Amino acid sequence: MANYVSNKIICTKEILDNYFTDYYPFSPEEKLDKPYITFNKLFGVKSLNEYSEKYGTYIYYGWGFSYKPLNNGLYEIMFATRGYYPICAIIKAIELFKENIEWYAVEENMTYVSRFRYINDKVCEEILSLETKEFEDFDEKYHESRMHENSNLDYGETCAWEYIKRGNMEWKLAQKDDLKEKYFEKYLEKY
Repeated sequence: MANYVSNKIICTKEILDNYFTDYYPFSPEEKLDKPYITFNKLFGVKSLNEYSEKYGTYIYYGWGFSYKPLNNGLYEIMFATRGYYPICAIIKAIELFKENIEWYAVEENMTYVSRFRYINDKVCEEILSLETKEFEDFDEKYHESRMHENSNLDYGETCAWEYIKRGNMEWKLAQKDDLKEKYFEKYLEKY
């Protein structure tokens, strides 16, 4: 378990609008001026508390969240979760939207990035190791360039996201087929 897990979703605007933006994250009676990103609509629950009780970790809002259009017409959603992968939301979203969504997650220790996709009629996790000389060199250069841009900039896991944009990475299919057993069952022991 990490302290935080950074998450990045690539999806269509329709998926973003209909399943992730939420003007009522706390209750159906309490509308916000600006929407939160939640998993509530994915599961048809009425609040963050209800989601947490039934499905585990939800978005940690202390660091905020963001979403923006990409050049290819898709959208990028970014947020952190506290301690755990939001595996129930990952599985549900990938099952619903299949090839129209990819979900990435990286723990703050940055040893690997997980990519969740729909492959061969099921939700699969692919792993990209960050414990390589190539990433170490990239990390050093990236950190130096960001420090020169603005010394107050939060470095965080942004480096991992920039690294995977380069493409031609060696993603390895995770050996564990049951992602709920791998992640969620383990989390329940900690609650």
